[in-house]
Amino acid sequence: MRILHQIHAHLLTHPLPISTISFAFSKIVGFSALSPHGDINYARKLFSQIPSPNIFSWNSLIRAYSHTQYPSTSQPICLFKKLIKRGFPKPNTFTLAFVLKACYVVSAFEEGQQVHSRVVRSGFGSSPFVETALINFYAKCEHIVLAKKVFDEIPERNLFAWNTMICGYSKIKMVNEAFGLFREMQKVGIAPDEVTMVSVISACAASGALDVGRWIHAYIDKHLIDTDLELSTSLVNMYA
Repeated sequence: MRILHQIHAHLLTHPLPISTISFAFSKIVGFSALSPHGDINYARKLFSQIPSPNIFSWNSLIRAYSHTQYPSTSQPICLFKKLIKRGFPKPNTFTLAFVLKACYVVSAFEEGQQVHSRVVRSGFGSSPFVETALINFYAKCEHIVLAKKVFDEIPERNLFAWNTMICGYSKIKMVNEAFGLFREMQKVGIAPDEVTMVSVISACAASGALDVGRWIHAYIDKHLIDTDLELSTSLVNMYA
């Protein structure tokens, strides 16, 4: 941040093209908002001083305030509403995905549904990034029927969509549904990864399905799925 302050001062004291300064300021906002070594307050102050912040700057702040270390704030939703009111720049797929994450972090279900409506109107409903964010939003808010509705409407589901839906079922202990999706996923030729297996193993632990858990463990070994710390912990938890 000390070096970043020097760069900021240089930009303010040297004659540079407006486009160059605007681009540089957006990068300063992005680093200050999102880096572990940044400063969210500095990012917000600089953002407020930019006459016409670009969508990267808006997205950086919305994403930063969507992180779980700010669980009680409505800042990302307020920023999104301000962006919509201004009318420029237009939100993109990243904006919508980040604000959907903010909605489930602060339990703003009604606002999340409004964002969903905007997704449909804007034509971004076919974006895999937004589709997965919608499934995640409804699943985390425990509206699993709505999450499944979004999932079913996706013509070509990627691994992230499958994982998000299986994880949603697992978290609310809908074990049969989680297993059913896992089997369906294999039938359509989508190879599971360690994230998939964590959700399925967690479902086994929740239901006490030791035989199925052992089969999943054998499946992991047979298909050489990377056994990272989270998956190893899930296996320990299931056997325990």
